[in-house]
Amino acid sequence: MKMRLLNTALAAFLMAGTAQAMADTNTQDSPATLSLSGVITPDVAGCVVSFDKTLVYLQENVNRLPLQGNKALNPTHVMAYISGKNNKGESNLACSEAVKAGQIALKFTGAADDADGTTLANAYTESNGAKGVGLGIFGPGDYAPIAINKGTLNVAATLPDDLRGAVQFNVEMVKLTDQQVTPGAVYGALTVQIERL
Repeated sequence: MKMRLLNTALAAFLMAGTAQAMADTNTQDSPATLSLSGVITPDVAGCVVSFDKTLVYLQENVNRLPLQGNKALNPTHVMAYISGKNNKGESNLACSEAVKAGQIALKFTGAADDADGTTLANAYTESNGAKGVGLGIFGPGDYAPIAINKGTLNVAATLPDDLRGAVQFNVEMVKLTDQQVTPGAVYGALTVQIERL
C-alpha cells in the first residue's frame, strides 16, 4: 500500500513537471542584447597622499581664536606625505621626480563656511554646536591662511630615505567674519587632493 501510494505520488509529480515544461514552451521569449565596451590602460604611476595623523582634536578659548583671513596663532601641525604607487601597489619614482621638480601641490577641499567661504565650515549642527566658527587651513612657516577649495600648498621637500615628498600644513579654529561666536562642538571633514602643476 505504501509503495503504491509512493508510485502514484511520483507519477503525479512527473506529470506536473511535464505540463509545466510544455506550458513554458508556449510563451513568447524575447532575447536581450548587452553592449560592452572598455579601455585597456597602461600600468601608470600615480601619487598617493598620506598623513602622520588621521584625527586632529582642537580645543581653544573663544578669545584666543584668530580672525578669518588672518595668520594662525596656535595651530595644530599635520605632516602630509606624497609617495608614488603604481597599479600593482609598488613604489615608483615618477611621483618623486614630480615632487623634486616642483610639479605637485596639495589642494584642500570640503564644505566652505557661509562668511567669506575661505575656511572649512563647522559641520556639527546640533544644538550644542559652536556658531560663528570655521576650521582654517594654514601653510607652514608664517602660518598664512590657505583658502578652502581654492588655494594650494606646494610640495617641495623630498625625504631621500624613502622617496616621499613631505609638507606641513596647519589647522586651527577661526572666528568667522562678521559673525558672533558661540562656544560648542566643532566638526569638519577635510579632503586633501594632489594637484599637478
